[in-house]
Amino acid sequence: MILTLLAALNATAADGQQTSPEGTLSSVATLSRVLHLDASQLSKLPTREQLEGGPVKLAPAPPLSHLQVYAVGSSNQGWEYPSANTYATALDHGGPVLLVVILEIGYGYSRFAKMNGGQLPSSANYLDEALCWNAYGQLAYCSAGQTVAGWLRYYDVSGYESGSFTYQNTSTNSPWNTMYTQISIR
Repeated sequence: MILTLLAALNATAADGQQTSPEGTLSSVATLSRVLHLDASQLSKLPTREQLEGGPVKLAPAPPLSHLQVYAVGSSNQGWEYPSANTYATALDHGGPVLLVVILEIGYGYSRFAKMNGGQLPSSANYLDEALCWNAYGQLAYCSAGQTVAGWLRYYDVSGYESGSFTYQNTSTNSPWNTMYTQISIR
């Protein structure tokens, strides 16, 4: 399966700005050959101040506090980064590879994803990457010894050219809240 995905990525769109049919500009980056975002693509992550309103004491197992569709990637368009309040992609995705990246801040224990109303198998979640707060209050990939603040969760929804992707998780600890995010992929 990975070899099929890697072969399909050879045909991805080039990096740069593209104009959507509505005339708006969208950031698009080529899908990585290893099917994950590189460190330069983390610049669009929200800062700690934006998410939490300022400095917060670090503690183990912070509750689930933020879910967002961070990126949608396809062999036709490359990576697109919808804003936190976007309910649909600006670009017309499709082709043999379709990937969704979820930004999750905090810890959850009961996660699941759906595409067009059908629950995806756990194998669709092909990669989880830990994120930590750096000295500047920005999320970055973790180094040894840092406390994990959140995750980038990667889902392979290849086989769908479009549709509604939904992700849900419940906090591991108080307040045991359930959060969800969704996006309509064109």
